[in-house]
Amino acid sequence: MKNYLFLTFLFSLFSFPLVITAQQTTQSKEPRYAGSWQVGLTVGPDFYYGDLNKYKIGISKNVSFSGGFFAGYQLSNVFGLRGQILGGGLSGTKQIDIDSMVVNQKFKGGFVEINFNGTINFSNLISTYKPSRRFFIYGTLGIGFTNWRTTRSDQINGQSITTQDPVLWHSAVVVPFGLGTSFKIADKVNLGLEWTFRMVGSDLVDQTKGGFKFDFYDYLAVGVSFNIGQRSKTTKENVLDYYYTSAAAPKQPVITPRLPEPQIAMISSPSEDYIYVVQIFAFDKHNYNPNWIRKKFHIDQPVTRERDGNLSRYIIGNFKDLSSAEALRDKMLKKGIRDAFVVAYKNGVRHHTVANGQ
Repeated sequence: MKNYLFLTFLFSLFSFPLVITAQQTTQSKEPRYAGSWQVGLTVGPDFYYGDLNKYKIGISKNVSFSGGFFAGYQLSNVFGLRGQILGGGLSGTKQIDIDSMVVNQKFKGGFVEINFNGTINFSNLISTYKPSRRFFIYGTLGIGFTNWRTTRSDQINGQSITTQDPVLWHSAVVVPFGLGTSFKIADKVNLGLEWTFRMVGSDLVDQTKGGFKFDFYDYLAVGVSFNIGQRSKTTKENVLDYYYTSAAAPKQPVITPRLPEPQIAMISSPSEDYIYVVQIFAFDKHNYNPNWIRKKFHIDQPVTRERDGNLSRYIIGNFKDLSSAEALRDKMLKKGIRDAFVVAYKNGVRHHTVANGQ
């Protein structure tokens, strides 16, 4: 029981980072790996390690075949969760000498397993995820239950003695762990290769009690998987990527280039026909709340949002004289808002931009 509690605690430690990777988010139109579902099928050989297998590790000659189905969700570009159903055969042999007699001990049967496991994408952990990346290396660790039914037989001098277990099916906790690779062959289709070792919390898989406290079997799987709902247009990113870190240490924002502004005429002196404002931002892919903009950049006056199709402009001030608008523009530039400039409106309609110094 202590061993099971330790394994559960270990799995919890592995999974804990999954909870802390999706904070402070907003919308972006970059293709992302996170937020996608994946379903797939696997098939391949499995190998047993225990009292009736002289090979303690590696691929043995006693091979059976298994197949399975899995479904998973990518919580972030690094961490994911999966559920898996797996079934297949089990077999093992061992030859021993008893009183100068050669005894061939064998067992054979099958198993059905269900587990939940976490994955960690080493490729995205070591190097920032890029949408163009097609090859990934990942690790996996999980916990689940396995059910097996096996029969043991001993062959002595050509005669076979079969031991029939009175309990047809056994169950125990199973801990799968291993490594895998995935290669994207199409937009939503992946090929994978995964090798997992699976520690069973029992010594009865081979119907033999002995030196192995826990029996093992491993699964060398080849699979195909399909991405469902992979976000190719919309995803979540840290909102701080788009803005300055602070007013004291401004950083050039990474924003969508502003669409060309109409420049009907440039004037060198103010006119009573115009109202002057200061434009501080313009986005064609984001529609932020003006109050959020004001608080984020510590602007001490109201911020107004103006919509023009998909374009959102953010403006401040309302002056009849050009010099007051230019003073406010200069104040915004000192704050680190480098895209601030003066715009003239006539009869409530945007008329032209005002060049610096004019």
